[in-house]
Amino acid sequence: MILDHVSTPADLAALDADELDLLADELRSAIVDAVMTHGGHLGSNLGAVELTIALHRVFDSPHDALLWDTGHQCYPHKLLTGRSDGFAALRQADGMSGYPSRAESPHDWVENSHASTILAYAHGLATAEALRPTDPGRRRRIVAVIGDGSLTGGMAFEGLNNLGHAGADCIVVFNDNGRSYAPTASRLRAALRGGRPIDADVPSVSAPAPAPTLSTRRRWPTRPGSSRPWASAITGRSTGTTAPPSRRRWPPPPSAPARRSCTSSPARAAATAPPRTTRSSGSTTPPRPSPAPTRRRSATCSATSPPPTTGWWRSPPPCPTRPACSASVSATPGG
Repeated sequence: MILDHVSTPADLAALDADELDLLADELRSAIVDAVMTHGGHLGSNLGAVELTIALHRVFDSPHDALLWDTGHQCYPHKLLTGRSDGFAALRQADGMSGYPSRAESPHDWVENSHASTILAYAHGLATAEALRPTDPGRRRRIVAVIGDGSLTGGMAFEGLNNLGHAGADCIVVFNDNGRSYAPTASRLRAALRGGRPIDADVPSVSAPAPAPTLSTRRRWPTRPGSSRPWASAITGRSTGTTAPPSRRRWPPPPSAPARRSCTSSPARAAATAPPRTTRSSGSTTPPRPSPAPTRRRSATCSATSPPPTTGWWRSPPPCPTRPACSASVSATPGG
C-alpha cells in the first residue's frame, strides 16, 4: 500500500498522478473502516481527501500552518502526517482524537471542535507572524481551510472582517463540497458557487426552492383562506371563499308596549305633594303648585318612541326620574 510509505507530507512530492489517485482510495478505505468500527465523522472527511493531498503537496507542514474548520475534517490530515498506525484507535480512550490535537503532532496548530472559529485563529497567527523577526524567504504561511457549513457562522464573518481590515497575510481555502455533518443547506453556498449547479456533485441533496422576490410576494391574501388554509384552525371560523362572519351582536330585546312618559302634570304634583308646616307659627299652609316641568326628548323613556329592535345594546334601562315610571296609571294614587 502507498499509505504505508507515507510518514510525512514531504513523501507526497515523489508520487505521480496515478499513485496519488490510489493514495486517495486508500485514505477513504482507512477512514471508512475506522468510522464503521468506532464511530466518527464520515462525510466531511471523505469530501476533503483530494483537498488535503493537494494542500500537503503545495505547503510545507509543519512549518506552514494548516488550519481546519471544522476540525472534524482532519482525518486525511492525520493519516498523511505519520499517524496512520494509531488511526485504528480513533476516538478511543488513550487513542487518537477525532479533532486536531497539539499533543499528537506538531502538524496540528490548534485544537478546535466548534465551527466558524478558524479564521479568528488565522488572524492571530498571521498577526504574530508579521511581528516575528525572520528571513522574508522563510515566512510561515497561514492557511485556513473552512467548509461551506462553517462559513455560515457569525464568527467566520467576524474573522474575515478582521483579516481584511488588518491586511494580514493569510490564505483562506473555501471547501464548497456540500458536506458537513450532513448535506449543507445554505443560500450563501449557492451564491459563492458563482452560478454553478448547487448540488451537481452531491446527488443526495436536492436543490432548494428559489427565494421569493418582492414582485411575487403578497403581504396579505385577498380572502382569508385563499392562500392560508391553516387560518381556520387558528381563528375557528370559516375561511372559504365567502365573506367572513360579521361581528357578533346582542339579540334584540323582546317586544314591549309603548311606555307612558314619566313627566307628571302640575295638578297631580300638587295633589300628591305633602303639606308644608312653617316653624314660626306652626300653621299649615297649602302646598304651592310646582311649575310645569320642561319636556325633554328622552331616548330611554318616551311614550312615542318604541324600544329599539336591532343593535348591540340590551333593552333600555329604567327611567332614573321615577322608579315607577313604567307602571300603569291606575297604580298611582289619585290616578
